[in-house]
Amino acid sequence: MPFLGQQPTEVYKSTAKQTITGDGSTSYTLDNAVTSGTDLEVFVNNVRQEPGTDYSASGNTITFTTAVESSDSCWLVYQGKAFTTTSIESDNLADGSVTNAKISGVAASKLTGALDVNASAPADSLAIDASGNVGIGTTPATDWRSNITGLQIGNSGSIFARNDSGETKTFINENVKWTADAQEYINNGPAAQHQMDAGIHTFKVAPSGTADTAINWTSAMQIASNGDLYFGETFTSAPWNATSGSGGYYYNDYGTLWLMCKDNYGLALNRTNSTGNIIKFYRGGTIVGDISVTSSSTSYNTSSDYRLKENVVDMTGSIDRVKALQPRRFNWITDEDDTTVDGFLAHEVSDIIPEAISGEKDATREEEYEVTPAVLDDDGNVITEAVMGTRTVPDYQGIDQSKLVPLLTGALQEAIAKIEALETRIETLENA
Repeated sequence: MPFLGQQPTEVYKSTAKQTITGDGSTSYTLDNAVTSGTDLEVFVNNVRQEPGTDYSASGNTITFTTAVESSDSCWLVYQGKAFTTTSIESDNLADGSVTNAKISGVAASKLTGALDVNASAPADSLAIDASGNVGIGTTPATDWRSNITGLQIGNSGSIFARNDSGETKTFINENVKWTADAQEYINNGPAAQHQMDAGIHTFKVAPSGTADTAINWTSAMQIASNGDLYFGETFTSAPWNATSGSGGYYYNDYGTLWLMCKDNYGLALNRTNSTGNIIKFYRGGTIVGDISVTSSSTSYNTSSDYRLKENVVDMTGSIDRVKALQPRRFNWITDEDDTTVDGFLAHEVSDIIPEAISGEKDATREEEYEVTPAVLDDDGNVITEAVMGTRTVPDYQGIDQSKLVPLLTGALQEAIAKIEALETRIETLENA
């Protein structure tokens, strides 16, 4: 069929054109998939066709009500849809402002270069660079440690953000890390990092390094999945087995606090400006002792109030009990210098002053120990867990030698009484 006027050779920049060569049939293939006929503007011999009446379209197929002959001029325009086989050229999305733009269904290989939305104003912008890095409110692929404000998603899956006050950053990749006080961090000041690996939370500090140089992280605190808490040291086994390390303290889920030191002291307590308790000891909610300090001395106090006691009688036979004690001289096996000291063997005292002795003679206990140590990476994260075992070890007896003082006092009083009696007899004989 003939047509009037000149066939258009250019379409809107936000659309695409396709020419169909008729062959006398009603069905033809579309270059780009569509949802329905309304996604197209169709012209046959320069006359616009009505969707649903003159043609229908779905997917990559268009069907005409009347066959299109080879002599017919047939072309169509896609209504601003994105393309699966055709690249978006620079003149399709020209420089300048595009209002309410929508792009969907574009093959990854068809969108090349960078996509910038209001990129001249980073605080309000969305930018996607050619590598797939996304920046919201900032240029993409900026180092997460630098002074940015906005959200970035790296093509490796990392996410990092900084609030508009410029104080806090969040960095997420294979671990979760929080960095606080970002400005001081950039200026080689204090920094902190939190990591979670296999249920273990590790908090680290950076004593050296800046945003532009390598950061030397030092483990400051760890929280294990069972509730164990570590400070200053990464323990991989029970701390009583530790023979090395820089020192730290450990609080386990049984309520035990372990302190470990290397060259300094393990515990320091300071009462700043007054006399009084520096430690209190409780048993079942009742105070049973304390340690108190003055400006020049320390007192170790155990409960002794008469209101706590009953069946009080005078001590007798103290001298006989003291005579049964067996003071010894010996050296400790672990003492490399074999220094000879005075003392007692606990089991030899237990029958005479049982309250002074803890434990039983030749007792043992089960102890957990590290068969194979854990394997750590450069950041101190556990790669391979330690292999633990159980073994039988001695459960040693102990002695509180202060408990001997009442007996020694009683024996001394008895001895003094005998001496005084002898002195009286001698004086009587001398005066006779």
